[in-house]
Amino acid sequence: EIENQGAYDPNSTLCVGLSRLGQKDQCIIAGTLEELKEQDFGAPLHCMIICGEVHDLELQFLKKFMVEGSQFKANDHKYEIDCSGGGGNDKSEDVDDSNKEEDNDEG
Repeated sequence: EIENQGAYDPNSTLCVGLSRLGQKDQCIIAGTLEELKEQDFGAPLHCMIICGEVHDLELQFLKKFMVEGSQFKANDHKYEIDCSGGGGNDKSEDVDDSNKEEDNDEG
C-alpha cells in the first residue's frame, strides 16, 4: 500500500463481523466497517475480518450475511447488495482506473 494512504477504507472495504461462532446464537454480518459499527453482534466473543482480495465463491457465500443495501469494494469493483430480492440482484462496476494501461494502438 502507498505510504500514508492506509491499508483499507472504512467506507468501502469489505469486512465480516462474527460473534459466538459454533453456538446456537452465533452471529455473522458482512458489510463495510462503517456499516458494521451500527450492527448489534450481541454478547462476546467477537471477531472481525478485514477482507483483501476475495474469490467470487466467497462473495457468493457472504451475500446471505450482508447488511441490507451494503456498498463495498472488493477486487477493484464496487458492489451494491440488494438483500430484499433473495440474491442475484447485486450490481458491480469497475472503480479503479488508475492501474489500467491505456490502449496506445493506432491501427
